[in-house]
Amino acid sequence: MLCIHPSSTCSLLPLSLPFPSSASPTWLAEREPVEPWEMSQYRHNILVTATLKDRASGRAFCLGTYHMPCAFYAPQVMTIHSEMAAKHVQMLAGTNPYILAGDFNIKPIDPMYQLLTTGRLDKAACIEDGSAVYPVTKWDMEWQPTIKAMRSAYAEALGKEPPFTNHAQTRDNEPFIDTLDYIFCSDEWKVDGVLELPSSQEESNGPFPNLDHGEPSDHVLIAADLSLSGPASL
Repeated sequence: MLCIHPSSTCSLLPLSLPFPSSASPTWLAEREPVEPWEMSQYRHNILVTATLKDRASGRAFCLGTYHMPCAFYAPQVMTIHSEMAAKHVQMLAGTNPYILAGDFNIKPIDPMYQLLTTGRLDKAACIEDGSAVYPVTKWDMEWQPTIKAMRSAYAEALGKEPPFTNHAQTRDNEPFIDTLDYIFCSDEWKVDGVLELPSSQEESNGPFPNLDHGEPSDHVLIAADLSLSGPASL
């Protein structure tokens, strides 16, 4: 059995926290438009991966963790990075099982979550609802997703994502409470269980960070027990 505990972001500086649309600060309205491909290229977010092998069975699997850009004001950048992170881990894994976990800065209702869990993003639907998440054509090349669908460990275990994994507040803005962190895995993994998380705002002792309650991050810890089915089990 493999127990996965992706590390949460532990910054105590509220410099990259998402805002609900109803509480967006005034500087968002004044932000200059961005060129999504150029912004995506020059972000400094780092994807960390490792390929591990079980000594007893010799079976290998790939682990990846990523902290997505907090670019909620540039949804095409979030789409590009979501697809590229998944594609890179899947490419490194090859035919081996894989896991991609981390702070994705996307909510379960966002199109990027649909992209990661289905491998698809409907361009026509994105245009129709005005969400502006489908990347624009660049250098006469049209973007199309080429990733495999992944399963969310929490959604598999609970039937849905947890109520929230992030409870944060900056200055006098309304608190942000939603799910941003995920453990995605390939089909070979069996989800044996997940760490129970607070089910309400009152249970969370937030907003975070809250050192009085042992919460140094603005995210709660998520964890899952995963095992590989078949004779080569971990």
